[in-house]
Amino acid sequence: MRANWIIWMMVLFVALTAFACGGSDDASVDGDADGDAPDGDDPDGDEPDGDDPDGDTDGDEEFQYPDPAFIFEVRTPAATAADEPYMQEFSEQFHRVEQLPSLDVKALAVIGAAVYLGAVDGLYQLNDTSRIFEAMPLGGAAGAVHAIADELYEGKLAVALAERVDLIDLGGSSHDSFAFTDNPVIDIAVGGGKLVAATQNGLYEHESNGGWTLITGSDVHTYQGLDIADDGTLYAATDNGVRITGDGGSETWSNVSGELLDNDARAVAVCGSRVAVATASGLSIVGDGDPRRFLAQPDGFPTDNLIAVTCSDAGFLVGHEVGATFLSSDYSHIDHYASIRWTPGLRAPAVALSATGERWIGTEAGAGRIYLIERTLADKEPVFDSMVPHFWRMGGFFASDGRVDDPWADPDTMTLNDKDNDGLWTQMMIGGWCMAYAATGEEKYYDYARKAMDNMFLLVDIPAISFERAGLERGFISRSIVRDDEGSVWESKLTQDNWHQETWEEQEHVWKDDTSSDELAGHFFGFPVFYDLCAKTQDEKDEIAAYADEVARYIVEGGFKLIDLDGERTLHGHWDPDTISIAVDGVTACLGNGYEITDCGEAFYGGGWLNSLEALGMLLAAYHMTGDSYFYDAYELLHTTHRYAEVAMAGDDTLTIVSDSIANHSDHELATLAYTSLIRYEADDARRADWIESYKFMYDHERPERNPWWAAAYALSGGADPDVDSALRTLREMPDDLREWHVNHAHRKDHVKVVDDRHGHEQIDRVYPYDELRTMWWNGNPYSMSDGGDGSSYQAPTNWLLPYYMGLYSGIIQSGD
Repeated sequence: MRANWIIWMMVLFVALTAFACGGSDDASVDGDADGDAPDGDDPDGDEPDGDDPDGDTDGDEEFQYPDPAFIFEVRTPAATAADEPYMQEFSEQFHRVEQLPSLDVKALAVIGAAVYLGAVDGLYQLNDTSRIFEAMPLGGAAGAVHAIADELYEGKLAVALAERVDLIDLGGSSHDSFAFTDNPVIDIAVGGGKLVAATQNGLYEHESNGGWTLITGSDVHTYQGLDIADDGTLYAATDNGVRITGDGGSETWSNVSGELLDNDARAVAVCGSRVAVATASGLSIVGDGDPRRFLAQPDGFPTDNLIAVTCSDAGFLVGHEVGATFLSSDYSHIDHYASIRWTPGLRAPAVALSATGERWIGTEAGAGRIYLIERTLADKEPVFDSMVPHFWRMGGFFASDGRVDDPWADPDTMTLNDKDNDGLWTQMMIGGWCMAYAATGEEKYYDYARKAMDNMFLLVDIPAISFERAGLERGFISRSIVRDDEGSVWESKLTQDNWHQETWEEQEHVWKDDTSSDELAGHFFGFPVFYDLCAKTQDEKDEIAAYADEVARYIVEGGFKLIDLDGERTLHGHWDPDTISIAVDGVTACLGNGYEITDCGEAFYGGGWLNSLEALGMLLAAYHMTGDSYFYDAYELLHTTHRYAEVAMAGDDTLTIVSDSIANHSDHELATLAYTSLIRYEADDARRADWIESYKFMYDHERPERNPWWAAAYALSGGADPDVDSALRTLREMPDDLREWHVNHAHRKDHVKVVDDRHGHEQIDRVYPYDELRTMWWNGNPYSMSDGGDGSSYQAPTNWLLPYYMGLYSGIIQSGD
């Protein structure tokens, strides 16, 4: 949880309003009648000792500790979905001159199995073996190719250049070239035995004698595109509607006659009985009943400024000034491509569809081919698993990301750096691997988790050298560690005073101080899941429990604070009543007890909720692994005496969940880790029901995000209605490409802009398909208007693997095996 000025302004408003209304100011959060603020060292005057954890001092009834071995999990969830085959999109890009000598693409055509491309300096055909576009000879001098007909004319390929039309004999070297005095030639089409060229001023039909006849002049039209139906009817897109010329005469479609959204028709495509018209404001499809109009607007077509259109039995493909859009033939599905993940550039003046549904998009920076492959999630997992070796750092940290010098470089060239949350990220994946191990029995998942866990131990062992030298106890857990064989990563730390050098097993290391509460949320997810699902022997369980004991005990004995080497609390390492439960009776009561407005606000509007979950989950997990009643006493102390049971219940005042301007997606990720441990090890049915209810509040608010990890964690925790279908949809949509491409939705019209997020960044009211978002982890904001990078950063596959493995383990994903 990080402070946000908007929160505190709201807190101040609420507090002042409450005072003005005569709100009470004499409540005491620690139960002291004098209202003295708790100091966090021994909040109720009784350190946890196991003697009387529920505060019952009359001795009438002996407290019965729950069985520490208790585990609650639901592996036959209320909803499941089969891992059935689906079609996933992939991209092949032609963005280098070695692949395509001229990258400024103006025209595309797919005829049979052949792909033709027109660029600013000529005509090219794709060599299907080498995957290189090779130059084709033209009928005249090379020049910019404006258009390519999508059918052959008497066995020849018809190509429009600025001042002429060329007919390319594909079976030989005899090519024809016809000059046009009325130029430039803007489009060319073949159909119904006709070859017609369009200039801005008229339509010209090719005659058998080789000449060209003007068949219709411009009148009040300026021609912008052309296509021909099988019966020879001409459809010409103009700046004043679509002009149709056939055996029955001529007519014009317009927005007045009802066929078009607007009269600025930029391109037209005939596909059987349907005609697609690309206009300034959207797509119109005429035929098979009433005209269908797809306007660029909220809940409508993705964007406007259409400049190209084509169609096939698979559907309709449109090029825009920014991006390209595919509409399925039955109108049920839309894909929008507007990032380098899919196409080398953004402006799309050329589009083509193959008979099998391949989508070709030509841009100013090259061409992109988007194709579909049938697969299952089980097929997808090995792809992400194959990326795991690229993200190991220092022998066992599973890095969150890595970088390459060039986005198109081999991932083998990736370099890794340390991150402040190395422990958190690694423990998250440890949990995922142990669930995969339990669900599949495959040893490699145990091996991954064991390798990573050894580094988690180093996060305790190496700082302990510094602490014990200073006369302090073991148990502090570092943010990260860097070793002296890590080159520039190591060298960069030696001059920073928040890194401390120690020798471990005859090798130099540095460890980072000021560990955050974020880290502990990860550790007390990974430690207990490994203990339950991966540990093979009692010795291995004892080893995990010993480290968990040291870390949790150090925090409890520090007054539920994480005390650093300097004897001070780390900036965010606090779970103590003096910061968590001070506002349990509201902001007014909190202020009346002498606390600062910012502290009251953080505690009441979300910080108390998250940190109380983390503290309670940590203590139950520690009790589960160690069996030591010390930790259950501490849990009971916080739960009951300090009323964390109330603070941990999410509700309408938890602004970090419910407020668009304050919502903290990082907090939601951390809360899911904490909820998982808290619910998993809560033996009391009534209390567990409260935790599930609290999690449900967060999950219900997050459902529109279609988060597969949330759904799996909620189902495993006994949630009654996990959104399994949406979870599988997201896992299917997430691209195999882990590069972090920049994605900007500002050009799109199918959303509504809402209030800026907590960082002051623009955000929108919906979550687009995940293959239309930047590659992101679950601490990111899927509503962001614009986010991402240049593609040189690879995100680790944790964002896909963790929810998939938890989905398998929880049972919401039913494998085909």
